Amino acid sequence: MKHIIEHAQALRGPLRTVAIDLPDIQAETRASLRLLASEVAALGRSDLNSIMGDALNARDGHADEDIDRLIERLR
Repeated sequence: MKHIIEHAQALRGPLRTVAIDLPDIQAETRASLRLLASEVAALGRSDLNSIMGDALNARDGHADEDIDRLIERLR
C-alpha cells in the first residue's frame, strides 16, 4: 500500500494545475490518475474505489481533494 500512497501524493500537485490549459500535462496527469485507480481497484476495497470514482469524475483541478481523502483512508 505504501507505493499507492506515494503515487497518490505525487499526483496532488499536478492535479491542482490540470485546470490550466496545458493539454500535454492534462493528458499525462489523467493517465496517471487512471493508473492509480487501477492500483486502488486491485486492493478490492469498495470505499477506496468510490473515492477514486469521485476523483476520476471530478472537474479539472478538483480531484486533489479526493486524492487527499484516499491518502487519509490508506494510512
